[in-house]
Amino acid sequence: MGKFGLYVLIAFMGFSSLAQAETIRENFLSLRKIFTGQGRSVAEATVRVNSSEPATMLRRYLSRRHGGMPGDYRYFWNSDRLTVNDSSAGTIKPEFAAKVVDEWVLMKHHYGPEYQTESRQAARIVRDLLARGAVLAFDGRDVATCIFTTPLLLILDRREQTVYAVELNTCRP
Repeated sequence: MGKFGLYVLIAFMGFSSLAQAETIRENFLSLRKIFTGQGRSVAEATVRVNSSEPATMLRRYLSRRHGGMPGDYRYFWNSDRLTVNDSSAGTIKPEFAAKVVDEWVLMKHHYGPEYQTESRQAARIVRDLLARGAVLAFDGRDVATCIFTTPLLLILDRREQTVYAVELNTCRP
């Protein structure tokens, strides 16, 4: 490879890094729209964690979100479900991620007319997030804006060292 080819490759790698981060963020915003409600602002739902290792990212997110590290968290690594209301957090196995998100879309709609459309949208978003290297995780005991415990789907963007939080059961007026 010539000198010019190497510069093109380096420039492309830098561009693809930027494109991935924007795409993971855009997917976060799209998934967030599916779970509408009063939810926290995008700024509140985005936490920079200065790590690319999923376990460290999750622990730092929880520490920043809950003001110190709660000693009573139970961690589930590569879980096949999202646990709620019991001080649990963890990562979700990629092969179960779409199913976990779909269960919450179903809870939102109870097989109503929007369920099919939003279920397909959520599955596409999850596939795209995983293909781009995101790790999906959860915080099972966060408190929503209406003071009820609500599970958070966490999108760990390893490249940008950022965690995005999606409230799955937002408060409804």
